[in-house]
Amino acid sequence: MTLTQLKNNFSALMDLVRRGKTSLLVYDRITPVIKVIYAGGENDEDTEHSIVAQRLERAGLLRRAPSQKMQFSEVSALRVRPKRKADLVAALLANRAEDR
Repeated sequence: MTLTQLKNNFSALMDLVRRGKTSLLVYDRITPVIKVIYAGGENDEDTEHSIVAQRLERAGLLRRAPSQKMQFSEVSALRVRPKRKADLVAALLANRAEDR
């Protein structure tokens, strides 16, 4: 499968992967660049992705979504505000200028 085919059929392909029907290998011309597999399952605690997520969560770098739907007021209470003001556009332009 090519990147274009993946892009054009993304939702349908993700549904197939989610149901465990297939895994995908995506090529850029003749080079395989992406392998898509279903990361979840009956016992998510044993997967490699879950172990990585647990480490990130312990380090405070990841906050998992709750298993139940939240009210908007609860979601906005979780929002993390930056400690200082920053101009993101200026930072991006400066970063691009450094790379040239």
